[in-house]
Amino acid sequence: MEVAGVLLIQGDEYVLQLRDNIPTISEPGLVAIWGGKVEENDSSPQEAAARELLEETGVEIDSSELVHLESYVTRGKSSKNIGKPVKAHIYYVEIPENVTVECLEGLELVRVKDLNEIPESLRSEFLQKSIEIV
Repeated sequence: MEVAGVLLIQGDEYVLQLRDNIPTISEPGLVAIWGGKVEENDSSPQEAAARELLEETGVEIDSSELVHLESYVTRGKSSKNIGKPVKAHIYYVEIPENVTVECLEGLELVRVKDLNEIPESLRSEFLQKSIEIV
């Protein structure tokens, strides 16, 4: 299984997601970057990341706009894949300030100027890894 995530930057802010608090999903109730599973019809993890960004925020970008930060292997955290190897891909993209960002999945948008404003106890693995990289 593969997953892809996007660290979204708008102006001088990072735009993140407060995940739903549903026990069966990966990292419920945590602050996360946008993303999800690479589907069979995705031609690449990068394309999956762009698709997930559109589905979760309404922001449409070309996958070529995504900058690859890191790929690594982790362990699944959802009820469907707990403990199984998962290849994770992290990208980032900067979007203009006049683009509307909606929270179409999750509880709400979280906007911060510094990723370290998010307490460690509320960070998803993808977010923590992004902080370590950037």
